[in-house]
Amino acid sequence: DYPVFNLLLYPFFINSYDYALAASEAAGRFLYREKKFKIINNGIDVQRYTFNMHKRVSMREKLNITDKFVLLHIGRFNDQKNHSFLIDVFSEVIKRNPNSILILIGVGPRSDQVKRKVLEENLNNNVLFLGEKHHVEDFLSAADVFVFPSKFEALGIVNIEAQCSGLKCVVSDQVPSQAKVTNNLVFLPIRYPDRWAKNILKFKNGYNRQGQMNEIIKSKFDIRDNAKYLKAFYLEALAKRNDLMSPEK
Repeated sequence: DYPVFNLLLYPFFINSYDYALAASEAAGRFLYREKKFKIINNGIDVQRYTFNMHKRVSMREKLNITDKFVLLHIGRFNDQKNHSFLIDVFSEVIKRNPNSILILIGVGPRSDQVKRKVLEENLNNNVLFLGEKHHVEDFLSAADVFVFPSKFEALGIVNIEAQCSGLKCVVSDQVPSQAKVTNNLVFLPIRYPDRWAKNILKFKNGYNRQGQMNEIIKSKFDIRDNAKYLKAFYLEALAKRNDLMSPEK
């Protein structure tokens, strides 16, 4: 969001680190360019984010969307997350399936702009602005499809959380391929809202919803395994540093 600041600060950053670590290939190339780096996945609590039928039923009852086809987006309201295109997509969904609901979770500088567009498109009865939420796993269980049309992402960890919950995910092809860890995620170019709508509506009659906890663990996105790895990494790095600083050297 701040390319000028990135440009100004980059010369200081590139000469100030001891170890080059990144959350994804795309993030590493952005940070270190031609220099070597190591990828360490951002981990999630797989038990927390796995699908929960009780949470699904209770949240849908709470929001009065029990009989609705529910789309979910989680992300800050800024240019990167591309809410304007998302509303275009949802407008096409509504034309084909008026029983649809779009839940938007997040805050940010473009929230008022998005709300105006929702009103202009006469979608205000079908779009729920829920603001910031700390238990997004409940909403992931409640939803039917996760939609994520970002213009760019270093990874988009929420895509991993959504897949862990067994959600069908329709996301931008600007999201790194590393984010696809199950067969529940499909990439689409940020063009043709009707194409997005058709892909989303493939799931309007439901599907066999199962949590994907084991798949996430296999893909090395389990926070417990990552914490153990990071602990070992830093202990080794500290030992090397202490060895180099030893008076005997």
